[in-house]
Amino acid sequence: GYLSKEENVIFALTTFAQLKQLFPQITLTIALGHLHKVKLLTIVKSLKLVNAVYFIENVPHQLILENYKNYGIGLGLMSISEHDPAEFRDPTEIKAFLSAGIPVICSQDFSISQEIHNQKAGISVKHDRKTILAVLTRLLSNKEEYDYYSRNAIALAKKFIWEDQFNKAIKNSNLAIKNHG
Repeated sequence: GYLSKEENVIFALTTFAQLKQLFPQITLTIALGHLHKVKLLTIVKSLKLVNAVYFIENVPHQLILENYKNYGIGLGLMSISEHDPAEFRDPTEIKAFLSAGIPVICSQDFSISQEIHNQKAGISVKHDRKTILAVLTRLLSNKEEYDYYSRNAIALAKKFIWEDQFNKAIKNSNLAIKNHG
């Protein structure tokens, strides 16, 4: 999933270690980006997760986005603070999770969190291990609920199609576009 800053990835790894005890077959895939692989590998080894955690590296970002359909749950966890404008950034990764039909678990203070919650496309959570672990356990244990969120994720993603947003904005602004050709 998409996790801002290295400390959130470490948080996800330690939470995943607990989840792995309940669901031995699950894996975690992390797109490295700017993260320090050697440090993360040390943590993976200390948690005895070597055969369960995979790193994607040296792959174009667009290709990573296109492969999200191969994963089960998208994590959009952000540590939001007054000094970090993360809540106002375009949540590209979260939108990609949605369009792949992946239920999203995201920090409740992120800009898109309320809409994900309202549309039942995922679950917005407090940024604490107990809550995130409970939500992940619930989704992995209940196929009907997982499928419900998955269908809603696709429906919500359709609202983010740029062409549709552009056409709606033009229609709502009462602007006429003239062809000057």
